[in-house]
Amino acid sequence: YKNYYEGDPLYGSQEDMLKAPPIDRMYAIYGINLKTETFYFFKENTSKKKITDFVLDSKGSMSNFKCEGGVAYETKDTRQNSLKGQKRGGDGTVPYPSLSYCRKWKKDVNVRIAEIEGAEHREILKNKTFLQLVLEYVSQAPPPTFLPVTFSDLEFSVKYDVKGKYQPRTLVLDKQYIRTKQSGSKEVRQYYGNVSNIIIDDTNPETFFIEYDNTSRAASYQSDQSATIVQEIAARCRYIVEAKASYTEDRNEYGQTALHVAAISNDIGQTIELLKGPIDINAVDLNGNTPLITAAEKGNLDLMIVLLQQSNIDLNKQANNNKSVIHHMCNMRIAETDKGKWISVMDVLKRK
Repeated sequence: YKNYYEGDPLYGSQEDMLKAPPIDRMYAIYGINLKTETFYFFKENTSKKKITDFVLDSKGSMSNFKCEGGVAYETKDTRQNSLKGQKRGGDGTVPYPSLSYCRKWKKDVNVRIAEIEGAEHREILKNKTFLQLVLEYVSQAPPPTFLPVTFSDLEFSVKYDVKGKYQPRTLVLDKQYIRTKQSGSKEVRQYYGNVSNIIIDDTNPETFFIEYDNTSRAASYQSDQSATIVQEIAARCRYIVEAKASYTEDRNEYGQTALHVAAISNDIGQTIELLKGPIDINAVDLNGNTPLITAAEKGNLDLMIVLLQQSNIDLNKQANNNKSVIHHMCNMRIAETDKGKWISVMDVLKRK
């Protein structure tokens, strides 16, 4: 080793080998929690027909590892010093300390880490989660041109402000545009992605305004269905924004968004602030958990109540372990003082 490795100037010293590479960014994606060979126990070979001086010692053992046939294996129950005692295993070939060594480079390199449960060292190349992470990292999908078929085409009779006078018009909400139509004349249309704000007049609830990024003048309408129209347009615009946000939100090494992290820590204030922005409330982490499932798993009922107030929350998603919000609610251990909250959450889940 000393002659052929340490003595080779192209190989370098151990100190050089452990330094951060001369790059700006790194995205480390690797599998975890598989049985991985880590250490070996040897004893002197006393056989008369020996080929080697040493053989594996099947009686060898050490704490924190599964020991079999003279080999110590990392498993999902192995505690890691780099994680301050949290349990984690390697990818079936490389032990966890080597896989995750890039954590030590975060001061010098912008390191992003994704750990995929059960992804094997070579098989990870055809793992769907791995491929999705790579695609999301190297590309950013544009907002969809059309809404999905779950959004029906709707028509409303309205009055439209034309030079200070409200004129009868038909407002059409289709899968691409907001159309203001008049029989026999040219329609006015705007793409949902151009909407910057929708406001109902405080003094007259039948009047509402739509502001667009590409025009300086807001479109003004009157209708006895103004609240319904505003809610419908808001839902369509939100879908466009969130479809793009799902590709651009920052995630940690577990694939968790800021909303996942808030759900874990039961941070109500942070959750409310995040919900004001263009985020994907139903984003899933590497284990398939949405923020709502995460909050239910942690028993954070107050945070669940906040999330359940959102009209676009998905209650039917299941994580990779096939568990949904209802699974966690039914298995939740709750204090006597929290029974009222638990009942309130269950009532909301039943209604939705």
